[in-house]
This record gives sequence, structure tokens and C-alpha cells, in this order.
Amino acid sequence: MTRTIRIFVLVMLTSFLSSNAFSQIGVSYYSSYSKLGVSYDFSNKVWGEFRLNSNGELSNLSPELVICKNFIRSENYSIYVGVGGVFNRVIGYNLNGYGYAISAIVTPIGIQFSPLEKLDKLSLHLELLPTIGEYWQTFAFTSWGLRYKF
Repeated sequence: MTRTIRIFVLVMLTSFLSSNAFSQIGVSYYSSYSKLGVSYDFSNKVWGEFRLNSNGELSNLSPELVICKNFIRSENYSIYVGVGGVFNRVIGYNLNGYGYAISAIVTPIGIQFSPLEKLDKLSLHLELLPTIGEYWQTFAFTSWGLRYKF
């Protein structure tokens, strides 16, 4: 794993140990490519998420790291924009014969809202994910999903 991913995982694990930070942790599911995520709210406006994209196969995991900013936030919904990278295993990347390298740049744009007052920690989210891949190829992925904040 790259140093960035290791640092992010360390921050996430450390935050689980703190009772104050525990309320800022969330887990999410994305419909596209069976993606799972663990998020951490740094503040009311800025949050980060570590996502694992399985593409239906456990042997083909692609870690994704994003930092997002809530531009509009209310009690029931928020609209966010972010930036991040997808890390894929690359053969011949280092002396060990393989490693992880950024294979795509992503810019998530989304809305998350809590339609049920009694389940305010559970939210639905819709996301557009413009992506710049290898050789400057561009893609746009869409997804819906669920997020739960502890």
C-alpha cells in the first residue's frame, strides 16, 4: 500500500478509539461496482472517505480515497463536491515486483439526504463521479446508495 493509504487507515482506526470522534464515523454502500466506504467528518463542511471497489470480484479490489466539502448543508440534506484518487495494483511498480499507484483521478459530486426523521443517522445518497483515467480518458459514473453515521 502507498503511504497515503496507510496514513488514512491509521487515522480511521485511531478515530474509532476516541468516543468524541466515533460520532463522526460513517459507513456507506454505493450501487456502482459494489463499492463500500468508511467516512470521517473532519468538520461540518469537510469529510473524507476510504472506498473499496470490488467490481464484483474480491480478488480485484481497487481502493479509492476522496476528500469532500459540503457546499450546502441543512438538517436533512447536504450537497457536496470532492476530489480523490483510485489506487490500483501495478506490476513492476517497485522492487517487490508490484505496488499501488494512482490510476484515476475522481471528482465526486453528490447529494445525501435523510428522508426519515426517526432514522436521522441513515441517509440516501446520489452521486455523479467524473473520472480521469489512464491516457486522459474521461468517464462519468453514477450511483445511489446508503450511508449510516454512528
